[in-house]
This record gives sequence, C-alpha cells and structure tokens, in this order.
Amino acid sequence: MLVTAVRLTVLSIIDQEDPESSQGLRHARRKLVSFSPDVPIFHSNIIEDDCGDGFNPSVHCIIMKTVVTLFLEPDDDPDTVRADIVSGFLDAFDNGSFMKILTNL
Repeated sequence: MLVTAVRLTVLSIIDQEDPESSQGLRHARRKLVSFSPDVPIFHSNIIEDDCGDGFNPSVHCIIMKTVVTLFLEPDDDPDTVRADIVSGFLDAFDNGSFMKILTNL
C-alpha cells in the first residue's frame, strides 16, 4: 500500500506544471518516470523512531528509506530532477496530499 502511495505521489509530482512549460513536467521531460517490474519501488532501512515528546504512546513512528528508480532523458539534469521529486514529496507531506492518497487506497 505504501509503495502504491509513493508511486502515485511521484506521478502527481511530475504531472505538476513546470514554470517553463505550459504542458507540465511529464510533457517537458518525456518518460521522466517509468516503473518496471525489473526495478520496483522498495523500502529499505526501516527503523523505529522516538516520535518525540507529547505524542500519543499508542502511535508508532518509523524512519524509512524508499528507493524509486527514475529513468531520465539524456538532457535531464539528475540533480534538478532529484530536487524536484524531494520538494514535491515535502509539499505532499505538508499539504496532506500524501496522506490523502494513502488513506484512499
């Protein structure tokens, strides 16, 4: 379920409007993201974490590294793409859209 939420979030990030293109990141960066059974999204390094002071003791927090393979066009800058994806995920966490995707699965 979490892998699906990550995949849908990545797709929503690349479908956002690119300020330099009126047709969105997916069009500006054709085939930016492609998911394949040969290189699936996966989670690694899952560890329990102290949720901090004031949290409900029945809530369990974890830190999880998620690996997503992106296939880029030759003229794509990997650092720019990485920054776009990270920024998109931070926005999705902050504005609740990631949780909305997760709860609707």
